[in-house]
Amino acid sequence: MSDEIIALAKQHYEAVRDLLLPVELTPEWQKHRIVAAEAIPFFSTAQEAIYWAQTPSNAWFDHRVNANRELLADKKKQFQACFPGIWLRGESSWSRPETVWNDGELFLSNMTFWHHQALVVATIKVPRPKRILEIGVGYGGLAYLFQLAQPDCRYVLCDTPETLFFAEVFLRSNFPRTSCAWGWADSAHFVFLPLSLRGLAAADYDLIIAQGSFQEMTPEALAWWMGFCQRNSQHLYSLNYITTPLPLEGWEIVHDEADPPLVLGDTGPGWRELVLRREP
Repeated sequence: MSDEIIALAKQHYEAVRDLLLPVELTPEWQKHRIVAAEAIPFFSTAQEAIYWAQTPSNAWFDHRVNANRELLADKKKQFQACFPGIWLRGESSWSRPETVWNDGELFLSNMTFWHHQALVVATIKVPRPKRILEIGVGYGGLAYLFQLAQPDCRYVLCDTPETLFFAEVFLRSNFPRTSCAWGWADSAHFVFLPLSLRGLAAADYDLIIAQGSFQEMTPEALAWWMGFCQRNSQHLYSLNYITTPLPLEGWEIVHDEADPPLVLGDTGPGWRELVLRREP
């Protein structure tokens, strides 16, 4: 099954890798595309690809670190204090084992809490969204949690072809019976949409998510996406550097918090979490 997933993801990636991007990436992400493109042909199993994607020195998808049981136990208590009564969901069994700790109830990593911050706040402010678009998806860690929490939602992932290769491998490995499609397919649960085809994403979304992605964009790309969000979504969740210049005209601020506690610890201060509702 793992070999089949890799072969299918490579096939999908190769079909779109040479399409021109609509806007220029930052130099850092241009470099990332090259590094990832050079690595993809050599993966023979899904596990190899996932481990590579979860290694920050290879990919810049997240800030995953080796597990520290004391810090993770404290994070779990902090989560319970911040979100009493909210169900905490554990790490994927496909994740790098040295980054995961079993506390007797759940497998936890530092990324468990980073992704839960977005999942919980977004779904408290926007209960049970049915149509979700994530901009900048990494290897699919947040999409994984949404599938566990709300398996009836439709989740569109938009990023570079290289990034979507890893997201497809990760999500198909974790959810082999869940329908997936590249480009566009109304019947698929997970839709992998390369940036080159981002215009196909135009739809009426309940929620668009940008966790750590707006801050990585050129001004031109950020302006395009903010306009897109306002035209195509009722709500926008953003967790990005506080210095990211987000234009807020036409949005009602539903939630605004600097440096949420679960975000700090393995990252420094300087974050702003927003939930925005489109004005009539």
